[in-house]
Amino acid sequence: MRKVFTLSLFALLTVSLSFAQGFEPPVGSTYNADSTEITLPSAYLEANYNEAIVFDVPESFSVDLGGESIELPFSFAQITGVSTPSGMEYYCSAENCYFLPNTSGDVVLAGTPIELGLYELQLNALVSVNLAPLGVPTELTFSIPYTSGDNMVLDLALGDDVSTVNDVVPTFFINVEPALSGCMDTLACNFHHYASTDDGTCEYADNTICEACSGEDNGTGVVIINNDTDGDLICDDVDNCIDVANPDQLDSDADGLGDLCDSVDNMSLEELTKDLPTLIRMIDILGAEHAIHPKGKLMFYIYSDGAVKKQIRY
Repeated sequence: MRKVFTLSLFALLTVSLSFAQGFEPPVGSTYNADSTEITLPSAYLEANYNEAIVFDVPESFSVDLGGESIELPFSFAQITGVSTPSGMEYYCSAENCYFLPNTSGDVVLAGTPIELGLYELQLNALVSVNLAPLGVPTELTFSIPYTSGDNMVLDLALGDDVSTVNDVVPTFFINVEPALSGCMDTLACNFHHYASTDDGTCEYADNTICEACSGEDNGTGVVIINNDTDGDLICDDVDNCIDVANPDQLDSDADGLGDLCDSVDNMSLEELTKDLPTLIRMIDILGAEHAIHPKGKLMFYIYSDGAVKKQIRY
């Protein structure tokens, strides 16, 4: 019985290595080759830090024992401590950082660091699994990092090598860097949420000409053209003819499809447009030329055949 029990524990501990996959670090984290070391996004002096590691606890995991797959249930996993840089702390979305099986939650690192350096965020946990499916009517509860002598059962299975258990949790690092200068306006494309001094480099999108922000908020966001496929300065989300430039947006039959894209009598788009004049200028009543047609304003469209049409865009 002792030999079978020891083999069962070895199977358990081997499979438990996949438990490390239950940690999802924040976007921007970097990994070593085997993902056993994870460096979180940098923190900066004078700037409040707030990033979360998502902790997923499965309901159970499979152990292959003698060719038979056995499901071993998790009982609980509790985060009991995280070492943090001075000025920072941790907290969990789960009460007392106690995570039940088949749940997920956040381990949040927050605060304003006060000292530069690269820090290891040693994460301490208490894990319990149910061994009943292995024929052992008990729960195995152990701490991570594990130290020889803490649990007689684990000592029997591990011998002098406790890395099998301790590698269950990856090693997390965080680098605290000097105070950062950057764009501090949340409306700017290149807003940096860790900047503590505004350096005047903010860049903004002009949504009147189909510009938008690329979406990053770490100082790398840029202004992008927001879906103007045909280049007529009418954004795709409101353009009634996305693939053919039609800045006048003419829709003679009011069917929601611009005239230049509206097939009539089975004529092809090329046949419909080959002899149509092209718009060469757009001016207001004072003669000022415009690249786009402002809403609610009377404009004069001047075409290549000499025609002039009055248009009001609503």
